[in-house]
Amino acid sequence: MRWVAASCIAAAGLSAAHGQAPANDKPVAMQSGTWESTMAITSLELTGLPKEPLSAMRTQMSPPITESRCLTRQEAADPLRSMTHQGNCNLVRSLFAGGIINIAGTCLQPGQGKARIVMTGSYTPDTLTAQFRVESRLAPTGTEGPRSFRMSAALHGRRTGRCQGNAATGKEPDSGTG
Repeated sequence: MRWVAASCIAAAGLSAAHGQAPANDKPVAMQSGTWESTMAITSLELTGLPKEPLSAMRTQMSPPITESRCLTRQEAADPLRSMTHQGNCNLVRSLFAGGIINIAGTCLQPGQGKARIVMTGSYTPDTLTAQFRVESRLAPTGTEGPRSFRMSAALHGRRTGRCQGNAATGKEPDSGTG
């Protein structure tokens, strides 16, 4: 499940404008630089898991997840790329323009099944607020029967300044603006 959350954070909290802007709206592009995003799970439903692993999973996922990441100019130019490549996603709606976020599709993760995702929200050049839902039915494994989960979460992001480096990806740091 973390891959879905990470994909959504990468696509929403650490992205820029994409798709067609609504008519008569000025373009709104998120700035490159260091972005901090916090995801808080608002609901989590799981079926087909024994009570102990289910309880441990809810405990692990209950505190908000905060991370900081450098958004390069290249990533800002193609904001949904990380989402569609990380989880082999097929987006049927991909509006990330004019300050509006409206994304829906399915993502495949080898060995974990298919997940349906929906994300809606808004953004400015240096802030983002979004809500997302993930629904998945996982294939049976071993003696376990079919398993499924539903998760809803709130995502808040903000640009915190210039990038200091991006050693994890080997990319040159992007100084951003400001």
